[in-house]
Amino acid sequence: MFAQLPGVQSVLTALSADDPHEIGGYRLHARLGSGGMGVVYLAYTPGGRPIALKAVRPVRAEPAASPSRPAASAYVPGYPQAELTAPDSGYEFDLRAGKVVPVESAAWYLARGSDAFVLPEESDAYVADGNGDLTPDDCARGIETRPVTTLPFKVLAKERPFCVRSPDQRELAIVRLVEATSAGSVTIAVDHFRKS
Repeated sequence: MFAQLPGVQSVLTALSADDPHEIGGYRLHARLGSGGMGVVYLAYTPGGRPIALKAVRPVRAEPAASPSRPAASAYVPGYPQAELTAPDSGYEFDLRAGKVVPVESAAWYLARGSDAFVLPEESDAYVADGNGDLTPDDCARGIETRPVTTLPFKVLAKERPFCVRSPDQRELAIVRLVEATSAGSVTIAVDHFRKS
């Protein structure tokens, strides 16, 4: 089923019963590897181009509310954490569905130019101060107090998190730029949340 290059040992492993069969609308074909962050799978675009999708391991539960910590967020997790790669500028990230789609085919998207992400009109964004974790509440607060209109790759290097809020303000995506290559592909890790 998979082509083997001469002199190269295969890194593909068959899917186990515990592995998902699909992530973000992409049918999984094999495991490429796993580590502390999660498992990486081989999938293919509708055009037949191979892509790697990472299923990130769930984060630990938040501590209970206390006088110094507010009650739980108004947002609940949407689709599982995903790592997505757009091979070139002909594709964008569908933030609602958690998959890569052809340009101009998603209602709520994150597009990319040569050196920056492009937001849809009516969407809001916020960039975190450092490389720490963001919660949906951090995003909502940041968008209200320090919104941004530009998302240059150089500012988002080293997986600096940023948030994008949907035009109807009912969904949030917490995004990290994993890689922007000189060849044109861009990889992000995204967590999706929706209002409960």
